[in-house]
Amino acid sequence: MRLILIIILTVSCAPKPSKLRFGVTTKSELIEVKGEPLDEKKFTQQSVEVLTFENDEKYQIKEDIVESSWRSPSEEEKSLFYWKYKYKNEVVDFKPHDDGKEKSHEERTVQYLLDNKGLTIVYDPQIDQVVRVLEYAQTH
Repeated sequence: MRLILIIILTVSCAPKPSKLRFGVTTKSELIEVKGEPLDEKKFTQQSVEVLTFENDEKYQIKEDIVESSWRSPSEEEKSLFYWKYKYKNEVVDFKPHDDGKEKSHEERTVQYLLDNKGLTIVYDPQIDQVVRVLEYAQTH
């Protein structure tokens, strides 16, 4: 009996995984993990919501399911070398944002796509920094 009690306590007190699964996690599960959002915007025509949390971390929710998130990189993540080293054995697609039109500061970026990881890194070569990290459901 004592062994059963120890097992129950261990399982019930064990930390819950905080890893969100895009395309699976619900809005209420997101709030359970991240806490109450600082801001919430609804786009009714598309049934989409965007929740903003601390550090300007944003999550897109469609029909109660978390689809994606985007955030500013940490100090360490601002270096493109950080990402190149972290994913050195992965297939990376490059998508320069160049359609021949004059660009604003935000538009002169390059996207490093790691679809099999559900990750896109937005890099600005003008300032030699990663400016945005996007996460979404992985493609297989």
